[in-house]
Amino acid sequence: ANGWYNPDFRSASDFARATLLAHAAGLQPSRLSAEQNLVAQLAAAWRGDGQYGAAGLNGAMFAMMALAQEPVPQAVLDKTVALIRANQHDDGGWNYGLVTSPADAASPSDADMTGAGVAALCSAGVPTTDPAIQDALAFLRGKLEDSGGFTTPWYGTNADTNAWVVSGLNACGIDPQSPEWTTSSGNTPVDFLISLQRPTGANAGSFR
Repeated sequence: ANGWYNPDFRSASDFARATLLAHAAGLQPSRLSAEQNLVAQLAAAWRGDGQYGAAGLNGAMFAMMALAQEPVPQAVLDKTVALIRANQHDDGGWNYGLVTSPADAASPSDADMTGAGVAALCSAGVPTTDPAIQDALAFLRGKLEDSGGFTTPWYGTNADTNAWVVSGLNACGIDPQSPEWTTSSGNTPVDFLISLQRPTGANAGSFR
C-alpha cells in the first residue's frame, strides 16, 4: 500500500471507524479473524507526522480516537495531538482541512470536525482544562440552537453533527444533558438526536 489506502482501496478513516465499532461491540479489533487486523491496517497508514492516510485532519482525528484504545505508545498519540493543536482555527474549532496560512486560521470552523477534535484530544489524555479544549467547547456552545441541535453552514442542524459533538463531550467526561448544554427551552443535544429517530416504518430506529 502507498500509505493512503490498502490494496483494497479502503482509506485509513475506514479502518479507524471499523476499529471504533469493534470496540463498541466488545470485539478485539486486532484479532477479528486470521486475515483481518484492523489495528495493523491503521498503523500501516501512519505518515510519521501525526497524520494517517490522506493528508488532513479527518483521518488523523478518527485514527487517534481508535488507537487511543489500543496499547499504542503515547509518543505516537502525542504527534497527532500536536497536529490537532497546530490546526485549530481562531474561532476555537476545526474543519476538515489543514491550516496552512493566516487566512485558513481565520476561516470558520464547523461543529462536526470540532466535535471530532475534542473527542480525539480527550481520548489521547488531554485534560478538559486544556485551553485547546476549552476554546473548542466555547465554539460549540456558540453553535448550539434552541432545539438542542448544532448548526452547520451546509446542512443546518442534523443528526450527524449532533452525534459527533455528543461523542466529543462524552470522550471528555462531559454530560451532554447537563445544565451547561441545556437550552433556554430545556432542550439538550441528546433530546435533539432523539427527536430525529424514526419511530415506525421500514427504517424504524434509525435517525433521519
